[in-house]
Amino acid sequence: MLMLDDTEIRYSWQNYGVSYPEVSAQQGEHGEIYIAYDAGRYELKEIRMCVITEEDIKAGRPVTEYCRMREQISRLGGYMNYVDTKEDYERYFTVEPGTEKSAIVEQLPTTVTLIGEGGSELELTGEWECLDYSKNVEGRYTFSFSKQVTSGKVQDLHSMLKAYVTVAEPSDPEQPSDPSDPEDPEQPQPIEGGCGGGCGATVAGFGAGGAAVVLAGTAAVLLLRKKNSAKRK
Repeated sequence: MLMLDDTEIRYSWQNYGVSYPEVSAQQGEHGEIYIAYDAGRYELKEIRMCVITEEDIKAGRPVTEYCRMREQISRLGGYMNYVDTKEDYERYFTVEPGTEKSAIVEQLPTTVTLIGEGGSELELTGEWECLDYSKNVEGRYTFSFSKQVTSGKVQDLHSMLKAYVTVAEPSDPEQPSDPSDPEDPEQPQPIEGGCGGGCGATVAGFGAGGAAVVLAGTAAVLLLRKKNSAKRK
């Protein structure tokens, strides 16, 4: 699973969150999948695009050099983006079942300084919380920073105030390496920089009225395969 965009759209229901995804029928030279969608059509007034590959989907996060998340193709709402953080902290964790929430929170900063497109800074102090975290249930959990960007026409474009935690049993060392395993030199490595702290925000909620299509990335691959199969027939 690869989530593409979990931007929290504020104001009224008429913003429609992130919605109406369209997937290109043609993949790129390196297997790129192009997905364009709306973001806050009545307030943010943005069209965004994600470029992903099957390797990124398998890893559950951007790991290839071709992956680009939340590119703003059109932005008419006049919003300024926070695109990086002053603090350097890991926003993806994989922990074993039984790991206490407190052990995860200890690895995250209590102060996060967001950096704007023009270099401006916004320092926030708060706590990380995930109300549905269950230490013995495998799956992915989202931890959110208690202080959100809520004033003025600014937005946390890449969801840098979130951390994503996967609870899973350790992988079998005899099995093939995970694509995101930095110990395996043959596998794609996570991208550093490029889209600021937001490269780590491999998340997406899609659908009319803000309904979530959690498997948007996987659905894109299945759609492309189906179309390619139909062409061959």
